[in-house]
Amino acid sequence: AEISAQERALDELSQLTRSKRKAEEALASFDAEEASLREQLRAHDLCDAQDARRAAAEARQAWQSTESKAEHLRRALIEQNVPARDALEQGRARLNALSSLKAADAQKRCDDAEAALSDFDAKPVERPRSLLPYIIVSAVLLLLFIFVSALPSPVALAGCIVSGAALAALLVLNWNNARKVRAAHEEKRGVLEQALRDARSDAAAQQKLYDAAARELLVLIPAGDISRVGAYLDAALQKYAELDALTREARDLSLRCELLSARAPKGDVPDEPVVRPARSRAELQTALDALARCRREAQSTFDYTSGRCRAIGDAAELEAALTQKRDELAQKQAEYDAIALAMESLQ
Repeated sequence: AEISAQERALDELSQLTRSKRKAEEALASFDAEEASLREQLRAHDLCDAQDARRAAAEARQAWQSTESKAEHLRRALIEQNVPARDALEQGRARLNALSSLKAADAQKRCDDAEAALSDFDAKPVERPRSLLPYIIVSAVLLLLFIFVSALPSPVALAGCIVSGAALAALLVLNWNNARKVRAAHEEKRGVLEQALRDARSDAAAQQKLYDAAARELLVLIPAGDISRVGAYLDAALQKYAELDALTREARDLSLRCELLSARAPKGDVPDEPVVRPARSRAELQTALDALARCRREAQSTFDYTSGRCRAIGDAAELEAALTQKRDELAQKQAEYDAIALAMESLQ
């Protein structure tokens, strides 16, 4: 029974030894695989660090470039003596007000007055109502009454008086009509001339105001000529708009540069580009977790087999003890056989 127990112990010890050896080999392979996985994760870390530093450097370069452009534009505005933004806005308001002083309405009134006077002069002068037929008739009657001797003297005298009075009245009335027509014509023409003079005076006053305002505007906005003030204002305000855009962009890039610099790793990062592994970080971490589970299982197997092997004992000692037991069993068996043979011979 002891020999059987020891043989079973030796068989179990042999199986445990094989299981322990496999567990050791698995643990060794797990160490190499874990080192490889962690090396790949380290490569990901280095690539991320290099990307972060590269992004920070690019952001700093972009910020410096934008800041340089903004500073260059500021110096250009100062060197070109471009007025301040408030002065430009004031100049824009004055230019808009100046357009209302262009004397366009006054000039139109002046042109209309000249046209009305020209049209009036081009028309024929209105003629008075002619009394010439009546004057001719009265003159003929007067001559008849004077030179026809066949008429009685009283009749001829009365006819001369009546026809002469009629002729005189007609002449006076005809002259008075002509005078009234001429006076009305002169009055109408005088009204048109006065309107023309007033329009010219208004246009001159408006032009004087326009010139004075234009000179003040050119003092404020050094465009050289009033016709170039609008384009000068547009160009100057466009430059200020570009400066504002560059300033905002530089501020945003500065904040981005500070943020990326704060996120950039502080440790040593190699300058040489690191090749990013083909497997993603998540895949590597999943493989590392699975490897950890396998390691725990292999370690549990190793610990169990090691404990059982220590509990069973050393294989050589067990072999020696088993050999001794077998020798003792063989010796006792020989003794038993000798006794049994002696008993048979006695019988």
